[in-house]
Amino acid sequence: MAPRSPELRPYRLAVYGVFGLICAVLFLQLIRAVVGDLYGRDLYGRDLPVASAATTPAACLDDLDRLYQQLAARAIEPAPRNQGRLSAEWDLWSRRWETELDSVAHRCDLASPKDAVMGDLAEAVEALENLRRVLARSADESSAQAGRARDALASARAQLFHRPQ
Repeated sequence: MAPRSPELRPYRLAVYGVFGLICAVLFLQLIRAVVGDLYGRDLYGRDLPVASAATTPAACLDDLDRLYQQLAARAIEPAPRNQGRLSAEWDLWSRRWETELDSVAHRCDLASPKDAVMGDLAEAVEALENLRRVLARSADESSAQAGRARDALASARAQLFHRPQ
C-alpha cells in the first residue's frame, strides 16, 4: 500500500470527524429510543404521548387479551414467597401488570362503559384482577404448605440422623 499523501491529511481528519459525529448522533438516538421504550419517557424526562387510537374497542380487546396471556403464562408458576430474588421479581412483575391493566381500563374508559362491548371488556378487567388476586393468594397457600412439608422433612432428617444407636 502506498504511503498517504501528507497534503491530504486535513481532509482525511475532517472525514473522520464527520463520520465520528454521525456515529455519535446515531448512538444517542438509539439510547434515547431504548430509554423511552423502557420507561415511557424520553431522555429529558418528558412523558411520551399515548396513542389515541388505542381507545377503539378492538384495540382495548387486544390490550386485555395480551394482559390475559401474560397472566396465564404466570399462572403456570405461582408467585414464590420468601425466596429472595424470585419473590422480588414476581412482585415487580405483578405491580407492573396491575399498572398496565389500570392504564388500559382508564384509557378505554371502562369505569363507565357506553355499550355492550365495553361492558364486556369492563367485566373482563374485573375478572383479570380477581384472577391475579387468586394466583397471589394460592401462591401464599402453596408456599405455606411447602414450608410445612420442608419443616416436617427437616425434622424427620434430624431425628433419623441424630438418634442415638
